[in-house]
Amino acid sequence: MKKLILSIIILLPLVALIFLYNFLFSFHKNNTENKKYDLNKFNERYYFTLISHSLGNPYWERVRKGAEDAANEIGVTLEYTGPTESNLTEELRLIEIAIAVKVDGIITHVFDEQQFMPVINKAIEKGIPVITIDTDAPKSKRISYVGTDNYDAGTQAGKILAQLLKGKGNVGIITGNFEPANLKQRVDGFKSVMERYPNINIVDIQSSNISLLGATEKAQFILANNNVDALYCTSSLDPIGAARVVVSRGLQGRVKIVGFDDLPDTLEYIKQEVVDATLAQQPYKMGNEAVKRMYDFKKGKSIPASIHTPVEPITKHNVQDYQKTVEE
Repeated sequence: MKKLILSIIILLPLVALIFLYNFLFSFHKNNTENKKYDLNKFNERYYFTLISHSLGNPYWERVRKGAEDAANEIGVTLEYTGPTESNLTEELRLIEIAIAVKVDGIITHVFDEQQFMPVINKAIEKGIPVITIDTDAPKSKRISYVGTDNYDAGTQAGKILAQLLKGKGNVGIITGNFEPANLKQRVDGFKSVMERYPNINIVDIQSSNISLLGATEKAQFILANNNVDALYCTSSLDPIGAARVVVSRGLQGRVKIVGFDDLPDTLEYIKQEVVDATLAQQPYKMGNEAVKRMYDFKKGKSIPASIHTPVEPITKHNVQDYQKTVEE
């Protein structure tokens, strides 16, 4: 009898433990099946990729800064990448890599809409949203574009240069590249204004391949081979190269220069009255807005198909005030 009681005392805790285990397992199983917990809601740190036109370009460094500040603010991981210099094939390859590793969102420059459209659409079809930045691909399935209205910016540049020339003169154009849609639009917008002035002639157009050396060489070529009264420069390094050549040839004040962006050298040339005007874009705002809108989209919010960031004409009359504003 004593042995029986002793056996019961020994086995009772074991039986109770087995019962408790079965109860907890059953509870966990039913809870999991019925509620279908989404583990992602406990770890929603999205991973976005920003693909630039060229690493190290001062303009794109400001896009990067804006994007990184937004990523830190809202709590997402951002990878910044791109070719070391202008390279369509490399940009496409980087988008393919982003698709392969299944990032949560792609923000990309578009070198050429027709060639980028298939890979953008591929990302969308695989459930990866794409926002284009600085240059658009409106015929693709991208969810939004963040950047300048480049055609309108081109018309603004045309109006400024027409006033500087007082409606008469020969113009050479230095464009960063013939392929990107944003640069094409800046040229097209500019030409649309020039068509209103029968005494203004576009005598040459050259590509700098978005490099300072290229801009300098093409400015030298245009000025050596044409009787030019003005140079219109469509990308950030072009007015700097043009200004260097104008100064070296002693043509400051005689050859007008209108360009894009607010790189320090460009602003300095405006102070020296070598560059007459530049259209300052908002690269920081582009990067910042693109990351925030991608996050909004991932959280189920609707976002606009296009978000145009403003441009501001900078001349000798407002360059000092503009620099103070930027520094603040």
